[in-house]
Amino acid sequence: MTWGPRRAARALVLGAALAAAACALAMAATAPAGTAKDPEALFVRGMELYRGGDYNGAAALFVEAASLKSDFVEARYYAGESLLKGFPTDLPGAEAQFLEAIRLRPGYLDGMISLGQTYFEWGRYDKAGEALARVLAVSPDHRGALYYSGVIAARRGEDEKALSFLRAALKTDPSHVPSRIELGLALTHLSRDDEALVAFEEALKAEPENERALFGAGNALTRLGRTEEAKATLLRFRAVQSANERAEMKETRIQLWLLQTRKAYAAGSLDEARRAISRLLGEFPDEPRGLASLGWLQEKAGESAGAVATYEKVLKLDPSNLTANSQLIGLYLKTGRKDLAAERKAVYDELMRRNTSPRF
Repeated sequence: MTWGPRRAARALVLGAALAAAACALAMAATAPAGTAKDPEALFVRGMELYRGGDYNGAAALFVEAASLKSDFVEARYYAGESLLKGFPTDLPGAEAQFLEAIRLRPGYLDGMISLGQTYFEWGRYDKAGEALARVLAVSPDHRGALYYSGVIAARRGEDEKALSFLRAALKTDPSHVPSRIELGLALTHLSRDDEALVAFEEALKAEPENERALFGAGNALTRLGRTEEAKATLLRFRAVQSANERAEMKETRIQLWLLQTRKAYAAGSLDEARRAISRLLGEFPDEPRGLASLGWLQEKAGESAGAVATYEKVLKLDPSNLTANSQLIGLYLKTGRKDLAAERKAVYDELMRRNTSPRF
């Protein structure tokens, strides 16, 4: 994940993510009776939601797990990550969770990196730099700390310093596209357009539709007097930019409908929750998250056959959807289809084993 200047908009909604997560808890937690207050069980369920992209629901479960087990460092860390990634982002909440994780486990590198990111999102570059410096003191070749230190130096206008950090990051991981792009930008600021173009072109080899790399390459070509190449590259940039904007608008609409569904369910209105999901699916009929939520609501209404059909439709669209795989295990067992339940269990276990670290 690349940090971006989102502070102004998010300042208006600080703290709202945790409230939204609390609404999600009732809908997200599906642990059997007797385990709902077990912190380890809550953490496992939270990780399932986190891997599936439901950061608000995951945050509620991680916070609950940490409240039940005061030294649960991993729950604190992933609570912070979820609040940092949620909709909307809760920077104070994320900071508090990371600070507590670091207090419980001094020298916790992942916690310090994420704390640095939180401060960056706030525009607190001094504090972000301090957190990253502590990481590099322990682990000088830490790709994440090198990259983010380069980003901070660039934002401060310290381009030569940024080059040093970013080249060190690429030495550690030559395939890291964000480092390559930031390197190109720093070189651009130093008017070293030939070198900047090489950096952007290397990034585009890995990600041909990377919006930032296309824009950087187009500008570098313009300054180098390669007008026709610049025109073609910038036309590609505009096409990609338009597509990305449409995708962002779609994602915002989906998140709003999912949030409305969770709030309605938390308020005890299953019918209103289903109306919200129906509106989501009216706009985006094949959205796996919307269909998975519909299946969950069908289960709660006792419509097992309908839930099975809905979850099976989800898997045709998104075979790795955790909710559909998880819920079908129980539904298949309930209807005596043990072979199908075993098949889903094998898929689910494999998905849960995958490394889903957000950055490292």
